[in-house]
Amino acid sequence: MDYESYVRIVFSLDKNQVAVFSGSFVTLWDTNNPENCLSFYPWPTKKHVLDCKVVLQTSNHMVIYIKL
Repeated sequence: MDYESYVRIVFSLDKNQVAVFSGSFVTLWDTNNPENCLSFYPWPTKKHVLDCKVVLQTSNHMVIYIKL
């Protein structure tokens, strides 16, 4: 993670997934299996996440609202 910027954390409604936003870097975690994670830069412009929240969850999907 980019420790020079602020970090935002969003839990899924059932608390089984967590999304960690560090600047423009995102890591998705499975709370039941901490070794199961995915990290990526979702947008190429290196914009930082200003706000985020879970807006919808199904049994295997989580939709996150992100304000850049």
